[in-house]
Amino acid sequence: FRSPPEQFSVLRINWTDKPTNMQEVLATTNLLPQNVLFIDDNPAERQAMQAAYPTMRVIGADPHLLRRILLWSAELQPAGISRESAQRAAMVEGQLQREQQRQTLDRATFLAQLQLRLQPLPVRDDRSDTFGRCLELLNKTNQFNTTGERWTHEGLAAALQAGMGLWAFEATDVHTPYGIVAVALLEPARVRQLVLSCRVFGLGIEETLLQLLGRVQPWPDGMLRLAFGSTGRNQVALQNLTSAGLLRQGDVLQAPVAGLKPVPGDRKSTRL
Repeated sequence: FRSPPEQFSVLRINWTDKPTNMQEVLATTNLLPQNVLFIDDNPAERQAMQAAYPTMRVIGADPHLLRRILLWSAELQPAGISRESAQRAAMVEGQLQREQQRQTLDRATFLAQLQLRLQPLPVRDDRSDTFGRCLELLNKTNQFNTTGERWTHEGLAAALQAGMGLWAFEATDVHTPYGIVAVALLEPARVRQLVLSCRVFGLGIEETLLQLLGRVQPWPDGMLRLAFGSTGRNQVALQNLTSAGLLRQGDVLQAPVAGLKPVPGDRKSTRL
């Protein structure tokens, strides 16, 4: 059995040690070690990878178990496959092209040439075509998840019926459509939860999100407030949101709507 190279999103074929190659792959794809499965039949390679990334799952000692693990392991069984999940390989390839472009340009030029577009989509109830993807992002996102709260289908549907707002944000750029990459849960006086896919980190999308959130509903005394609770894995969210202009006060990140940072680059299609 042979897989052609085009079936792989990232290839590393060189003499560099595998932990170093893995470091580059993780940085390129914005994945956390605990979300990666490493397979190798060499015990020395497995030991080196496990030492470098203690939270990574490493297998390969018994080749007779590989098929069973890959087919039936609970961590590898998605509850459902969204459009974005089905297109993940193409999205990673687009991300690689972006990273190559980023390294040759200054940030302002890179963002302008990227032509990133972010489209807000209201989700009224669980009959919406986008509800499943929103639920997936809320439950699978760790690095950019302002509270880490997890939801069941029934719980989220009931919250919407009780009046909570749900907005999905769909992104595209010159390289690829990324589908829904961000989700916001809104209460009358605060953003209860905000999640952003790791595929679009570092593109100035945080400023765009905040600008859009500032306009989707009226905010008391003109202040945009986001609930924030540290999970031990969402430091990226805190860093990016404070860099985008929010100030932390206890368990809240806030800023005047009128004082939010302008959207970088060319984002004309982000209007509501």
